Amino acid sequence: MGLFGGKPILRAKISVSPNNEYKVTFEELHPQLQKAEYIRLILCYFAKVLCNFGSGNIFATSELLKEISFIQKENITKNTNIIETAELSDLVKIVDVIGGNQYQVYTVDLIFHPSFNQGVITKFPLKAIQQQTVFSVPVLIQAIIEKLEEEELNVLSKSLRNMYQSYNSGVDFADFNNLIKVPNEAYLNSIMGQEEENIDSNRQELSRPIEYAKNNIPLSSTLQNNKSAKTGFILGLSSILFYWIGIIPILAIIFSIIGLSTFDRTKQKGRWMAITGLIMGILYSLVYMQEYGHINIK
Repeated sequence: MGLFGGKPILRAKISVSPNNEYKVTFEELHPQLQKAEYIRLILCYFAKVLCNFGSGNIFATSELLKEISFIQKENITKNTNIIETAELSDLVKIVDVIGGNQYQVYTVDLIFHPSFNQGVITKFPLKAIQQQTVFSVPVLIQAIIEKLEEEELNVLSKSLRNMYQSYNSGVDFADFNNLIKVPNEAYLNSIMGQEEENIDSNRQELSRPIEYAKNNIPLSSTLQNNKSAKTGFILGLSSILFYWIGIIPILAIIFSIIGLSTFDRTKQKGRWMAITGLIMGILYSLVYMQEYGHINIK
């Protein structure tokens, strides 16, 4: 049994060598599998990779969304070169055979559920490389093209546009609920002939690479440090040398707590400084109390 009690109906294995040579194989696990399930496999895998990276890895999520921004502009056909479209030709090569045994394997199982809210269960390599994980999404799209006919490829194109527009509008890809909701809604809307935006009238906007990885969070270069978090961190560091001035670690705790409570992830960075300052403030407050007889730690 798989996700939500469902059963796996389709499996993809993505093998990748250290120099970014990829090979994709499929295993149909249900005798009456419909070809459209290949579409749902890649949609759910795209959502899963984004969710796994989460909001904390802005570089990886932005890179993946940028690649999809190029792909979703295309009306995908049998002749579409997804790797070239995603501008990865110099980095990625799809091969029939990977030489040697120095390669890693990503396994993706599409899980059927009676509610038709399909999802995937993934098994990533223990030493998965971030860049190779990002590249595995367009690689899987390329491999799936060979399995689909014209009408199904049209659904794939629309579904990718729908997903891209959902994320571009601020949908939280790190939310587990959206992990299931977004790809399934994108697919269902595409087969009903609906798209999130009129692609022809908004093609210029659609071609713009996503600048925000989640809920319009700017890239780190545009974020400002939270002042209270930074102050708490500095006071925490000062506590190492001046813990005997008991007020310093206490102030580190106060400013770090203020930094955490006022932190705005859409505009600020440096939450780690508040956490570090809080830990050091608590630690050296205990050291101060131990040194000066307020408590006895054995």
